Amino acid sequence: MAMSEDSARVIHAMGRDAWKRYEERLITLATGSLGLSIAFREHLVPQHPVLLWMLNACWISFVITITAGLLGLQAQSSMWLRMVRGVDEKPMEGLWMWTYAMSWLSFIIGILFLVWFAVANNH
Repeated sequence: MAMSEDSARVIHAMGRDAWKRYEERLITLATGSLGLSIAFREHLVPQHPVLLWMLNACWISFVITITAGLLGLQAQSSMWLRMVRGVDEKPMEGLWMWTYAMSWLSFIIGILFLVWFAVANNH
């Protein structure tokens, strides 16, 4: 049984909405991780930390996650507007998928750097 075009559009829109919420939560996690690691740097990091570059790399990864996430949300909004106007949204979909992958990858890398830094400085 084939799905009607209207049903396919509704399912497609629901999927995009789910990805948007997912992207928003990833931005929130990255922002919180960045804020907490900066706020507690003075209290939790020893006087002479080992591998301080890892903490800096962690912060850069979280900033990339936030930036890519925001760009992804912008691309999703543009796709929605193009869909409403009846314009091909495929170019924006490619950008959205790229930003989604980048935000996820940079978030995982940031967490790994943060954990590695914490373990290395746990005296």
